[in-house]
Amino acid sequence: NGIDRRGFSSVDCPFYSSYDFASLPPGFIEGIAVRLWRQASHAEYSPTCAAFYRRGTMAQMFVTDRSTGMGRRRILLTVRASTRKFWRLLKSEVEKMATFFPGMPPVRPEDREPDKDTKE
Repeated sequence: NGIDRRGFSSVDCPFYSSYDFASLPPGFIEGIAVRLWRQASHAEYSPTCAAFYRRGTMAQMFVTDRSTGMGRRRILLTVRASTRKFWRLLKSEVEKMATFFPGMPPVRPEDREPDKDTKE
């Protein structure tokens, strides 16, 4: 059985970033997943989504393939986490992975961070 991103909750993971790409090179998502898996106590993975668990915290990553009209295709990579620390780790791993692929445009996420009262 694979993991299904429809079960992911933005309430459980309020720290959020999305990255918009024209395309992703082969191995990009898998590379991020492997790097995060090493730091998690448990993980679930499928080719389009993954969940990582560590000391009572959770991180989610998923890819959405979408069309923007006029035949243009875009790939949206979304990462979410239950804590600010795990979220920053996710973002760091995405940025590190982007450096492995020459010619890849700079990674500029759209971030959503809850109030400072939300758990670190």
